[in-house]
Amino acid sequence: MNTRNMNTDQRRDHVRRALREIVADVFDLRNVEDITDATRFREDMGADSLDYIELIMECEDGFEMDIDDMALEVEKIITFGEAADYLTAKLGE
Repeated sequence: MNTRNMNTDQRRDHVRRALREIVADVFDLRNVEDITDATRFREDMGADSLDYIELIMECEDGFEMDIDDMALEVEKIITFGEAADYLTAKLGE
């Protein structure tokens, strides 16, 4: 989906919906509504470094973008909301 034609709110909503599906798939979660902006990858979902790599790869595929620099920022991206904000900003570039 081309997000460049979306306004910021539409882009943010699109990213959050799509990212919830990706996160649910990577972490084998049944209910995407359980994923909130405050959900922490390590503490709440038990993510390890391999989970982060899989998450990045799935985001690259799902959002059809190269996000190599997310790997460098992974220690700073603690919550679902931070990841969604990061991806929203990248899509707006």
